[in-house]
Amino acid sequence: MADECVGAKQNIGMVRCTKLPQLPKGMFTTPPNFVIPAATIAAGQDAIYEYLLDAMKASADARIYFWPRFVGYEDISDPAVYDENILADLFVFNGKSKFNAMFNESLCVHKAMITHNGSGHRVIPIDIKNQLNMTELTNGDAAGFLVSLQNMEKLKRSDGTTATKSIVRVVLADSDELDRNGVLLDAGDFLSELSTKKLTDVDVVVSGTPTTSLIKFTVKTSCDQESVSGFVAADFQLTKASDGTFVPVVSLTQDAATGIYSASSAAAFVDGTFNLKAPSVISLDSYESTGSIDINV
Repeated sequence: MADECVGAKQNIGMVRCTKLPQLPKGMFTTPPNFVIPAATIAAGQDAIYEYLLDAMKASADARIYFWPRFVGYEDISDPAVYDENILADLFVFNGKSKFNAMFNESLCVHKAMITHNGSGHRVIPIDIKNQLNMTELTNGDAAGFLVSLQNMEKLKRSDGTTATKSIVRVVLADSDELDRNGVLLDAGDFLSELSTKKLTDVDVVVSGTPTTSLIKFTVKTSCDQESVSGFVAADFQLTKASDGTFVPVVSLTQDAATGIYSASSAAAFVDGTFNLKAPSVISLDSYESTGSIDINV
């Protein structure tokens, strides 16, 4: 017998199709207050896609993170706990919900994932049916499941028969969220496209000596130092050291052989910092600078 009442019993009739959470293949992690509004959900998958894309490029305190594809998954949840004795069988609680997810990425990605260790945020599992597994709030908004612990474990090295893997353990704060308030949002129309929009850190590095009329620099991925092409002049600006105002870049070219960009402006460059603008406003969806260049001319 259970130790609580759950209200009026609902009918358990036939349904046309079976719609259940399936094997997780990925996940988002989000701030604790992140939700997909009910109105966005009602507007359909295009609206959900745009909402998630904006959240992936938001400022760091409001950003959601689309994790790499899982290459392994283990449900390590505890079984329900009962107090069984000669006189009664008493329900205690449903046990902790927790899982291990495995990744086969580079060492620098493993190190980046470690920076997400902690608790108090939310997780949105993505299953093999391209469904976002979420909890429905009282106002109809959808949120991820609250996390009480997330920890990247030490690398599990290859033993010659299996590949080296990164392993993250995720423990949910409320083991009943899915069972009582779970909701599945279809994401099949956009999930593959959204997976190509994940932010990648890039290093903006000065090349040569800047002048009042020309700044040369490279943009390379922080992880593997691959040159990134395709930026336009409006993606960069110089912030003046004197008053914090901006000198816009009006012309930008890139040498195809070396990857070096050359930036010029209608106004003279002055002492300050030069950098890529925020991910939410640049022309390429998927990049964020790790830091600005100090310019002294």
